[in-house]
Amino acid sequence: MNEGGHRSPLTPEWDPLTTLVDGEPGEWFAGKGFDQPYAVIRLVEIGAERGYRVVTWAKRSEDRELVGYRKTLRGAASLAQRDRMNRVMRPLGRRDP
Repeated sequence: MNEGGHRSPLTPEWDPLTTLVDGEPGEWFAGKGFDQPYAVIRLVEIGAERGYRVVTWAKRSEDRELVGYRKTLRGAASLAQRDRMNRVMRPLGRRDP
């Protein structure tokens, strides 16, 4: 953003959906371009609400950790990316606000 709080036309906005790879219907893997995914996103229905559950990626599902829930796929992809960055930065003593 520039000083006026507006995005520069020369800096494209990053879209978290570009990190997703389709799995089974209702399932996405975050980590396109990486050796392995860093998160799994699944469409879930809890009561009358539908949304997306984000978990860390591991080969065995019992080794995955819940990251959180979001109402949109874009929100879930953003959450997965933020969690990944926090995990990468944590050993460096930094954390995303």
